[in-house]
Amino acid sequence: MTSIPDSASDVTAQLTKAVRGAVSGGLRRRAEYSSDAGNYRLLPTVVVEPLDVDDVLATLAVSRATGVPVTSRGAGTSVAGNAVGTGIVIDFARHLNRVLEIDSSSQTALVEPGVVMSELQKKVAPLNLRFGPDPSTQNRATLGGMIGNNACGPHALAYGRTADNVAALMLVDGVGRQINTTDGVQQIPGLEAVVQSRLEVIRTEFGMRIPHDIAVVGFDNTELAAAPAYDLTTYEQPIVEMVQVMVEMILGRRKKETIYLRGRFVPRSSA
Repeated sequence: MTSIPDSASDVTAQLTKAVRGAVSGGLRRRAEYSSDAGNYRLLPTVVVEPLDVDDVLATLAVSRATGVPVTSRGAGTSVAGNAVGTGIVIDFARHLNRVLEIDSSSQTALVEPGVVMSELQKKVAPLNLRFGPDPSTQNRATLGGMIGNNACGPHALAYGRTADNVAALMLVDGVGRQINTTDGVQQIPGLEAVVQSRLEVIRTEFGMRIPHDIAVVGFDNTELAAAPAYDLTTYEQPIVEMVQVMVEMILGRRKKETIYLRGRFVPRSSA
């Protein structure tokens, strides 16, 4: 079992034992990862360059055991400090940068998080395909960072944001569970119980403090007048149903629907 470290050197030592990729605790290397495209400067404890998924899992295991936080980093194009942190910085762009599969029939690609957006575009262009959103940093921004930021770009109005173009994700949560979003909500045990125990907060945050005509971030706000509605202020079960619908969409179990605060939701047009 990994012990809680007494110093930054202990964290570096534990990671060096657990990870096959490069682990850097030197000041110069840490300084190189202390900033992104914004004005924030945070010196990390250590930088890890994982070679594969096993390295990532090992790094996260050390993080959980030691209590040292993790920051995922792609190209560092964020202007909001998203790619800097004081704990373990994981550089996904160094090695986890492959396009693993392109399926022209389903018009999908399987990629690692460090794939640069423009490189994916080059690979799918001969198939007359493209990835919809195209931020101005596309010649260096990675797909993992774009997913984290829900990146847009000038063509997002036509093709949607990054979230609208992601079919599935394989991820690891804070307790180390590996989740494939295509496998559904049963991977999150106790979801309904959590919702039921916090109905007052959900009702307040979703229904009253935010104007009713503002959609949940990441979802469209169209066809509001025609949307069938649940009134969250009068009875409780619709709140559970709405949250479950949102989670099912996030996990890929349900086709995208438009979710409205105050419980309104309507299927998106298939056109």
